[in-house]
Amino acid sequence: MFAMLALELKNSLGLSGDALSQAIVDYCKLVSRDQYKSFRKYCNFPSVLIGITANRFEISIAVCVGPVYVTKLLTLDLSMDFHASDNIICLARVFKVLRRHRLELEKYYQSVKTSPPPKLSCLFPNPTPIDLSKPTPKLSYRKFLPRAGQPTSHILDLGNTPPPLRCTLHPR
Repeated sequence: MFAMLALELKNSLGLSGDALSQAIVDYCKLVSRDQYKSFRKYCNFPSVLIGITANRFEISIAVCVGPVYVTKLLTLDLSMDFHASDNIICLARVFKVLRRHRLELEKYYQSVKTSPPPKLSCLFPNPTPIDLSKPTPKLSYRKFLPRAGQPTSHILDLGNTPPPLRCTLHPR
C-alpha cells in the first residue's frame, strides 16, 4: 500500500525549514522507490501532504505523472487571537474532510493493487503490418491537429470524427 498522507512537523519557521516543503521532498523520495515502479503505468500516486510549522497548518495534494505536481489547498493560521474559536471549528472540519479523503484513497489504492494496467495504446492509431516479416515503423505522437491544420496541445471535440494527429516516424 502506498502512503496516503504525509505529515511533517517543525517547531518554528526558519533554519529548520518549512514542513510542507519537507513533506513534498518525502513524497518525491517515496514515489521514486523501485518497489512502486510497476504501478507507474496506471497509478499517479495521489496523496495528501500536511505540514505544520509552529502555528501554521498547511494542506496540499500531490500526484506523480512523471513529474510531481503539488497543489496547495489550505493554509490556516492557528494563533490564539480574537478568531481562535473560528480557527478551531475550521480545523475540526478539515480533519473530518481528511478522514473521509483518507478512506477514499484507501479504496482507490486497494483497487489499484487488484486491477490490471490499462492499455493506453488504444487511444492512438498504430500501423498494422501487412507482411509480418518486415518491421513496422514506430510512431511518436506529438500534437493533435484541428481542422485548420495548426498544432494544438489540447484534445479537440470533433464530435464522432477522430482527430487528425501529427506524428514523427521512427524507422526501426
